[in-house]
Amino acid sequence: MNGGYTAARFSGTTLVNSLTGAPLGESTSAFTANGWFVGGGAEVAVAPGWFWRNEYRYAHYSNQAVPEINAPITINFKPAVQTFTTQAVYKFNWPG
Repeated sequence: MNGGYTAARFSGTTLVNSLTGAPLGESTSAFTANGWFVGGGAEVAVAPGWFWRNEYRYAHYSNQAVPEINAPITINFKPAVQTFTTQAVYKFNWPG
């Protein structure tokens, strides 16, 4: 298990029409958000010196009021990120 503080930089974007994909001429600025994360994982030996590692992490960031550029609208952005990683690991000098 793990948990703690996290921060992420979210890039700005150009807004597009959801039906046609055409640019609307509006965009949002990049911003940094702070928050917390919690996760956990497991590691299992699969052969001498070889291990298979899996981890899941959920990160929740503070809400951000992101103003649109060239438009009088503010978007309430509530970022949350879920990540699953898997790795094959070889440990040198593993005693077995």
